[in-house]
Amino acid sequence: MPTLAWRGSSCKDCQGAYGEDLSGGYYEAGGSYMKMALQEAFVLTQLAWTVVDFQQGLSKAGQLDEALAALRWGASYLMACHPQPNVFMAVQGNHSLDFEYYGPPEDYEQWVPKGPGGRRLASYINASNPSSEIAGEAAAALAATALAFASSDPAYAGLALAHSVELFMFGTTYLGSYMTSPSPGIQQHALLYPSSGFHDELAWAAVWLYRATGASSFLDAASNLFLAAQADGNSECCGYGTFSWDTKSPGVALQLATLQPNNSQYLAAVEQFFSWYLPGPGRTVPHTNSGLAYPYQGWGACRYAANAGMLALAYAQSLRSRAADASYAAQLFNYGQQQVSIILGSSGQSYLVGFGANFPQHVFQKDAWNSYLTWDTSSLPWTVQREDFQASSAPNPFIAYGAVVGGPSSLNGTSAFPDTRRMFQYTEPALDYGGGLIGGIAILITYYADQRPASMCDLDLGYQAPGAPAPPASLVTECGRNASSVQDAIIDVLDGCC
Repeated sequence: MPTLAWRGSSCKDCQGAYGEDLSGGYYEAGGSYMKMALQEAFVLTQLAWTVVDFQQGLSKAGQLDEALAALRWGASYLMACHPQPNVFMAVQGNHSLDFEYYGPPEDYEQWVPKGPGGRRLASYINASNPSSEIAGEAAAALAATALAFASSDPAYAGLALAHSVELFMFGTTYLGSYMTSPSPGIQQHALLYPSSGFHDELAWAAVWLYRATGASSFLDAASNLFLAAQADGNSECCGYGTFSWDTKSPGVALQLATLQPNNSQYLAAVEQFFSWYLPGPGRTVPHTNSGLAYPYQGWGACRYAANAGMLALAYAQSLRSRAADASYAAQLFNYGQQQVSIILGSSGQSYLVGFGANFPQHVFQKDAWNSYLTWDTSSLPWTVQREDFQASSAPNPFIAYGAVVGGPSSLNGTSAFPDTRRMFQYTEPALDYGGGLIGGIAILITYYADQRPASMCDLDLGYQAPGAPAPPASLVTECGRNASSVQDAIIDVLDGCC
């Protein structure tokens, strides 16, 4: 993976109560250095799905190795979080401390108070304090990872699959939701990410375990758990459904409909989901005036639009592969492409940082403002640093390439994007905002004519900043010149596509 000059190693001393190394994985959002397994596992499942089913698009863009490296980094962290069959580290960090820290993650351990035992707070689920949502999503991610590495690294795939099976058994044997957890750290997670149920995560895991193993018992479990999720009522909100870190039922239905295309139950469930989004009398999901899905009218619109777009494109591909209902497949494809294109800037406002002529400049990304290269720990207390970060009209000094921000603040779409760090609901990127977008882009690249591979050589990776380290040899080799002279032009990997 490319190295940004303004980022270094962080969380190097993070360790769990069982001695496990918790230094890996991904931070939850631009304003948070917490690590949340549910959200991370969901985006890893999406990434693995893209590698498994839409690998051609990643290869055409020259991004397959990058995707596999990112997947391995995240999956290895999930396995490290699983030190015993019925124990899983679900949340790392304390949000009341974390959200008030505006320095770089590289200095986090030096300045933020530690928890019990002199370690950063790590909160666990276990047999007496279960979370079938978290165990189920981690199982799904690792089963999908096993599929992604089955041919290139069968030993790693086998390890991921073994953890997946144990986590699935943990989640189904000790049923329960983190919403009722007595753990203070898990309770914080419940406040930030309230769960609407757990059967959908278990069904999602069972689908991926079936695909990874071919064992019919997992397919049967997926079917039964999918029905249980419908009884939970957790597949709908506000009169329509979304596919997200919380609700997996649309993804389960699509996978099952693809595996069993003659099963009318799954076909009906998939078509019901898409009817809420596609133009027509059944549409219930609000859309901006530019056409972006806007289900919750205020927070993270790009997350839901990207996920709906990926599902539409994936199902369109499934229908085309078996020559089924070409007209419906085209409608799905066009809708999915529209969602991806709007996020990339077709309406005049890109929501992908570093991409397009008009991408967000005031991103709520703490380390792109206070990099370890520039942060002065002696000059300002944290409260003043917060005000400096939020109130300044200056753009971020560093570009957080690939980050997807929340999106527009109202149905007015492009004209309603408040590019200010004060409005974090719209300018903060989060880990799971981009999962569906990666899949959607890969499908579009697969469909369209040959694409030139992506290049880092025209990106401003920060090596011109004072105090920046020398660029890595791999970057110099790839670019064939001194990478420190790189400018900030953007390479459009979908040139001629969208």
